[in-house]
Amino acid sequence: TVFTPAGSSFTAAKEALGERIFFDERLSRDMTVSCATCHDPTFAYADPFPTSLGVDGRTELNTPTVANLAFSNIFTWHGEFSSLEEQSENPVTSVIEMDMTFAEFLTRIAGDSAYQPLFTEAYGATPRTANQLKEALAAYSRGVMSHDSPFDRDQLTDEERLGQSLFFGRARCSSCHSGSNFTDNTLRNNGLDPTVTGNEGRMALTGVPQHRGQFKVPTLREISETAPYFHDGRFDTLEAVVEFYNDGGDMEQGDNTDPMIQPLGLSDTEVDAVVAFLGSLDGDGLDRSKPSDYMGTPVMLNLRAATVAGQDMLEVLGSNLHPATHFVLIRATDGAVLEVAANNSVSVSYTHLTLPTSD
Repeated sequence: TVFTPAGSSFTAAKEALGERIFFDERLSRDMTVSCATCHDPTFAYADPFPTSLGVDGRTELNTPTVANLAFSNIFTWHGEFSSLEEQSENPVTSVIEMDMTFAEFLTRIAGDSAYQPLFTEAYGATPRTANQLKEALAAYSRGVMSHDSPFDRDQLTDEERLGQSLFFGRARCSSCHSGSNFTDNTLRNNGLDPTVTGNEGRMALTGVPQHRGQFKVPTLREISETAPYFHDGRFDTLEAVVEFYNDGGDMEQGDNTDPMIQPLGLSDTEVDAVVAFLGSLDGDGLDRSKPSDYMGTPVMLNLRAATVAGQDMLEVLGSNLHPATHFVLIRATDGAVLEVAANNSVSVSYTHLTLPTSD
């Protein structure tokens, strides 16, 4: 079921307008962050960082995929909103994400001729409003669909079929990740130790102690493309995620942990099979295209200090470059110009780098 609130409607014209807004960095205070900065089509509309990157650096939560949000009626990790229209303004006004307003964005684009026909086609000659922006962004987001996966085509390998049997059986994954979109659209405590990052889950929103550690159950569509995992990006691989559940989570039962979180007793072969099955949920039908005039997001690197051969450098832990690169070190060469050594042999210089952290 596609969830659309009363008073909102989908049209191709609204979707086209929403796409333009989605990729527009003027939607952020310093004009460096667009929706696509974190929800990058290259990474299945997510990003490769533990937590996403806002106008002033790191935010608090991992970026979930936009794919198949049309089938959801609960949004954000804490379950703050019940529609894409409501949710669309949240990252824009958040001081740690875009730190902007739709009103200011409308002022910025008032003289942009590229927007004029898009607004006219979608809304006629009526004045431009924040509600139009919300509806257009929601329309574009609803059009991001993951489908035509090996699972959908029933073209699984023997290992994937074993993983499928475990997923819907002894591993109990489908107790939460159910239905065609592999989520029951609920908020649950999956046994993660909240002291690792200090995020209290839905309790931070409601103040209700029973909500401590509860986060939205995400879709598993495109899951192998959207590492790292969980609300705080604490696990880099699906193997680590499945092992976490195989061990029965971090927390003792009774600390709001969902009763389904119990040791699973899977063998190494069975863990690998579940991971293989999860990979079969990546769809060939996901549209990863970007507007032809989109200049792209600044190269962003996740860094930490390192000393090599007596020289102080920064080790690159991750980047938003694709295909995956194996950058090892980075050093200042001339003011804003930074030289990146890839595989300790090839050097590439970039002049527009966003450096979210150096710790």
